[in-house]
Amino acid sequence: MTMTSTPRSDVDLRLRAGAIAFGLAALMWVPSLFSVHPPSDPGHNREFALGANTASFRLATSLQIYALTPLILGMFALYAIIARGRAPRLAITGLVFTVSGAGCLLPGTGYAAFVMPAAGVLISQGHDQDVLRLLDQVFAEPGWIPVFLGGLVYGIGLIVMSVAIWRSGRLSRWTAALLAAAALLGLATFLDVTALARVGAALSIAAYVALAIDIWRHA
Repeated sequence: MTMTSTPRSDVDLRLRAGAIAFGLAALMWVPSLFSVHPPSDPGHNREFALGANTASFRLATSLQIYALTPLILGMFALYAIIARGRAPRLAITGLVFTVSGAGCLLPGTGYAAFVMPAAGVLISQGHDQDVLRLLDQVFAEPGWIPVFLGGLVYGIGLIVMSVAIWRSGRLSRWTAALLAAAALLGLATFLDVTALARVGAALSIAAYVALAIDIWRHA
């Protein structure tokens, strides 16, 4: 009987690709440090639309959305490391929550990236009433339920991943702490605590850089 296994060089290549993915995500989050962060709840649709009608918001929001792709790719590399530690069940739970949450969240991200900036243009031109009625109706659609739940599940998945990193003993506990802090502030920002948005962005960047360095060293 012959046994086959993945060559070590292939494993190293996958882990390094994951490290690069986290590094790329960190770079894509940098504009969020300088962007406006208007309230996004339905009761502040006017403020949200006018705040979204800025170059800084357009750039930061678009890059945050596109950064989900390298983040998910990086999560698979992270899982490959910590699943062999002392918390494999936590690792798979965190991976499933993170990937499934991102999948449910994605359909709603276009609303912030494209719809609200366009609404801001129309409101600034004096078309307030019709645009605001449309935005109110959009938020009333039942399709927002899985989007909202997806955002919560994604943040919870990052917290579970941070606990798995801490307990696995295979990566730095500083990395786990940074990821947990970034996830908690990310959840707060998602729930419209806009005052913490820039701090959350800074912690996210620091966590992704720490993950990139740790995974690269492990490879």
